[in-house]
Amino acid sequence: MYDPDIHDHNYRPINDSAMQQQCDMPQVTIYSDGSYKPQINFGGYGTLMECNGHRALLYGGSPSDSNNRMEITGVLAGLRLLNRPCVVTVISDSRYVVDAINGYIWSWVSNDWMTSQKKPVANRDLWEEMLQYIQIHRIHGVWIKGHTGHPENERCDRLATMGAYHSASLPVPASKQLLYDLSKGKFPGSEDDDTIESYDLP
Repeated sequence: MYDPDIHDHNYRPINDSAMQQQCDMPQVTIYSDGSYKPQINFGGYGTLMECNGHRALLYGGSPSDSNNRMEITGVLAGLRLLNRPCVVTVISDSRYVVDAINGYIWSWVSNDWMTSQKKPVANRDLWEEMLQYIQIHRIHGVWIKGHTGHPENERCDRLATMGAYHSASLPVPASKQLLYDLSKGKFPGSEDDDTIESYDLP
């Protein structure tokens, strides 16, 4: 084993307070998905959060919403539950959400919430809330391709469907409910999940 104190007399330990602060912060992973169901005119989101071996499921929805708004709302639903600064990895199949978190949002702010095409940024209310969390937490987005068998993403997709139908006070279609029920046994530790039902929008 290489010991710099023995082999390198010029070695000095690195004192990086920012790095140490990040190491001391809880590490949280937020998987999220959103969808819009035109047949019932409701949108839904599903979110799975992981931290220190614990997991929680969230789902909810609202009427007459777009797919993009639900994608953002799913991430916000998880961030709203964090009670202190964390290092957060957001995993989503929405490039819109991931690219905004990783940088676009700052361009919008500097351009007074206008896009590069000089049009008002869509969903500004949600992005302004997201900006508050970005300034509290260390958030990084990771894009994954949807509907490719990624376990957590597939699960969030089913939760989003449940969120839309439950928020509309309608039963989840039998085929969708069956698919969700069958999926429970496919995820290691799923029996230990805490499910927070109907985390509805105000």
